[in-house]
Amino acid sequence: MGHREGEKQVSFYIEGEEKDQFFALCKTMGVSVSDAMRNFMVNAVQEQSLGFDSIVANPPHAPVKTVGKAVDSEVIKSILKRLDTVERSIPDYEVDELKRVRKEVLSGDFGSMRYRMGVIENQVQELGGSIAWSSS
Repeated sequence: MGHREGEKQVSFYIEGEEKDQFFALCKTMGVSVSDAMRNFMVNAVQEQSLGFDSIVANPPHAPVKTVGKAVDSEVIKSILKRLDTVERSIPDYEVDELKRVRKEVLSGDFGSMRYRMGVIENQVQELGGSIAWSSS
């Protein structure tokens, strides 16, 4: 969302991992981060409520239960907690690390998997066989 006349910018600091998770949540919900934060602030001012019991720096409080929803909020919390656990368990690979793995596997350098397979192939061919799959 771009700058509009008469609007002011709001900024704050948050842990990098929490930021990434919030960005992923917004992407999942199909809304931009700026729209999500702006809508939260506008709604809070209009309703004169933040949707929290109280505001304390640590730990963050869960939002107040709303009445009349078709799905129990505890079920949603449980699902989101499990999803967060899965997201945290997936390793973050660096591009340099992936390039190193590719080099170890595909380069013809001594000790690489490609080199080792070449040695095995030569030894099998010397024995009169082939490492290629046959149809029989």
